[in-house]
Amino acid sequence: MKPGQKLLNNAMLYTIAGGLGRGLPFLLIPVLTTYLSVDDYGRFGLLTTLIGLITIVIGLNPHLFIISHFFRLERSALSLRVFNIFILGVITLIPICLMYWVFQSYIMQSLFGFEMFLLAITVAFNRFLGNLLLSIVQMESRADLFFYYYFCMSFVVAAAVIIAAIVGELYWTTMVAFEGGVTVIINIILIHRMFKLGFITPRFDNESFKDVTVFSAPLLLHVMSLWVIGYADRFILAELTDISSVGVYTLVSTLGLGFSLLHESAFRALQPVIFKHLNEVDSQSEVVGYIWRYYALSVIAGVLYTILVIEGMKYYLDSSYSGAITIFPIVILGYFFLGLYRVVAVFLYHNKDTAWLTRISVVIAAFSIILNLILVPKFGLTGTAIAMMISFGCLFVLVKMLITKLYKISWFRLKLV
Repeated sequence: MKPGQKLLNNAMLYTIAGGLGRGLPFLLIPVLTTYLSVDDYGRFGLLTTLIGLITIVIGLNPHLFIISHFFRLERSALSLRVFNIFILGVITLIPICLMYWVFQSYIMQSLFGFEMFLLAITVAFNRFLGNLLLSIVQMESRADLFFYYYFCMSFVVAAAVIIAAIVGELYWTTMVAFEGGVTVIINIILIHRMFKLGFITPRFDNESFKDVTVFSAPLLLHVMSLWVIGYADRFILAELTDISSVGVYTLVSTLGLGFSLLHESAFRALQPVIFKHLNEVDSQSEVVGYIWRYYALSVIAGVLYTILVIEGMKYYLDSSYSGAITIFPIVILGYFFLGLYRVVAVFLYHNKDTAWLTRISVVIAAFSIILNLILVPKFGLTGTAIAMMISFGCLFVLVKMLITKLYKISWFRLKLV
């Protein structure tokens, strides 16, 4: 198979897998919005947002380490680091529990108690394991295994949600609970495969643990800042308006997730190619062509996706979700900037300039909170969407400016200064 054809095939598999995995709430929108009230859909949005935050903290979001070091380390060294990432994940559960203890009054008010926290932390730990294992699969360019993982998980969860809706037992926690149970089984199977292939060596190694921690710790603030920009606005919206507004915004964000998944799928297919070319000085110039094609396709996909979804919302949504159509184009533009940011950030990961990412994203996260506090009281849902769009736009522009300063980039060559 030609490299270009393989890249296209992998991108298609990642697109489908992303749609089945992270996009499962998107695929189940007709069921969830029909059988859940707008308030319960808002509670579902807050629960999944909390799970996303916990997932980031567990193991310090280590899949970035695997992706950026996969071609640099021998398999024996990589396998030690994979196991020590697991150890780090277990250790980071301690501050997460302390964080719950500090914020338990607000969490209990929003998500109804300690049981919901246990559910959130169980699902988050399984996501951490899945992200770790699938990052290896991705760098092997085994998009087929990536697809099978999410197909099995989403098939069982979707079937459970649909059956629960039919028998009248669908609750806002149903989908999350079944995800936690199914991913335990699938992760065990994937761990067995990694042992057989020599990607996991079950031994604590101080050097490996330190290597992973030193790389990942500075990025924790960065990734948490991205979470603040993309998700913390829902808590602000709940505090300053009401839970039904969160339900509407969750719906719009979930619909926008479809476009974000297209971005992410293309990016997953490109990541091994980009890192490989960046590690080979003679072929670094080829990266530029990939990036500009990615930009062009993003514009086309964004316009078409916005038109199609808005037309669908006109015929499907009822009055309880009024306002969704108005803010949808703004949210899509925010996801567009996020997609552009992902590609330019690769240069900083490769060059180990992750501290710059942290500085920029922390500033933008603080800016995002301020924007929400100013705009939400005045414009409600629209204010939240505008704050998200401006924040991701500023993030892309600042990182792009930094890359331009660090690298001499032209259409034909790429040279590190």
